[in-house]
This record gives sequence, structure tokens and C-alpha cells, in this order.
Amino acid sequence: LAAEELPTFLHALDTYNGDAATRLGLRLLILTLARTSEVREAKWAEFDREEGMWTIPGERMKNRREHRVPLSQQALATLEELHKVSGHSQWLMPGRLEDKPASQNTMIFAVYRMGFHKRTTVHGFRALASTILNEAVAEVDGKKRRMWSVDAVERALAHTEQNKVKGAYDRGDRFEERTRMMQWWADYLDSVVKASAAAR
Repeated sequence: LAAEELPTFLHALDTYNGDAATRLGLRLLILTLARTSEVREAKWAEFDREEGMWTIPGERMKNRREHRVPLSQQALATLEELHKVSGHSQWLMPGRLEDKPASQNTMIFAVYRMGFHKRTTVHGFRALASTILNEAVAEVDGKKRRMWSVDAVERALAHTEQNKVKGAYDRGDRFEERTRMMQWWADYLDSVVKASAAAR
């Protein structure tokens, strides 16, 4: 997804009148930077809403390692909405058969129905978020400095450390920095929506 299309997409998502669990699941995916399968196959038992944390078991992760996701206020609000829709199931996004999650193409077909066929993939949000987070700067003592470390962004995306020596010694997951970063990201998305609404 191109950055200039983000406001249009977020508006389309907010006004999507298809399946509510799919709409909210997509919103959660964007807020958490998770992969499609990680949200689609998520179970309510993985979420600690009091602590504001989602723990994805290693067997569901691409790199086979448990992944802790800090939840922004907006992500928690989305979960509250979603719980009203699918809290009766073990799955966040239950499929037509209650004992299975939503099917593999559920999210991308919803994106197509919003008018974004061939304009993005669901994975495209992760790439866009990576660019925005890596380019975010703040002024400190009159100098522009990047707001988030490369490592925090990579950890948020659950990318595996390519440098095996560094990976062996660096076991931290930058959770504290990622908690601040994910709240900043959620606030950034809100600001995009507000600016777009004001311009309409």
C-alpha cells in the first residue's frame, strides 16, 4: 500500500459493512503489525487484556519463537469490540464451522471488496508500517533523531535476526520501546484518519 492511499484505505475499513469480525480483525492486524495468519488463527486465550499483551505461541510464528505483542489503547478497544462479536468462540475470527478459524482468504477478499483489488496485499501494511516507523524522527536538542531503533521495528515485525552471533547474544525483545512505539503507531493512524476527515 502506498502511503498516500493509507487515509483512503482506513476510511474504507471504518465504513466496511461486511463481516464485523473480519473488519475488526483487519484493524487489529494493522494496529499490531501481525501477519495475516497470526490474527486469523488467534485464540482469545492468547490475550491478556489487563496487561495489554498478546502472546503468540512459537508454533504459530514464522520463526517458531514465541512473540509478545504490546497492545495500544486502540488495539485494546478493538479487542473489546471484537469480543462482543466473537467472544463466544475460542477464535478471534471464527470460521463458518465454529471449531475452525476464518478461512485463509477472508481478509484479502475483504480488502478487495473495499475497492483495493491489485492495489495492496494484507502483507503490504507491514511494509508500509516499517517504512513509516523507520523514518519517524523527533527533534532532540535541536537535532533530528530517529524515534525508534531499527531493532525495535524489526522485533515488532517479528523478523528473525540474520546475524547469528548478534542473535545469540541479544535475547531482549525491546518490549518497553515497542510498547511506546505501538502506541505512537496507533496514534499516528488516528491522526491520518482525522486529517483525512477534515479534508473531505
